[in-house]
Amino acid sequence: MKEASPAITLQRATEQHIEGLVALYSHPQVTRQALYKRHGFEVEGQLRDYAMRDGRLTDVYSMARLQRRER
Repeated sequence: MKEASPAITLQRATEQHIEGLVALYSHPQVTRQALYKRHGFEVEGQLRDYAMRDGRLTDVYSMARLQRRER
């Protein structure tokens, strides 16, 4: 599956009035985490031993970017 650029995804989300996006990635993908942080994502949590990678269980991290509504 081809991944979309975070900048394009964020632009489309804004155009369609989507208020939140969630990104999941497995450890160790430090460059991916840095990319998401540059685009306004914040770390939400860690899922321990959540996914199988190369025959071993690995942690998965969750990041989110939320549009804050004015009230």
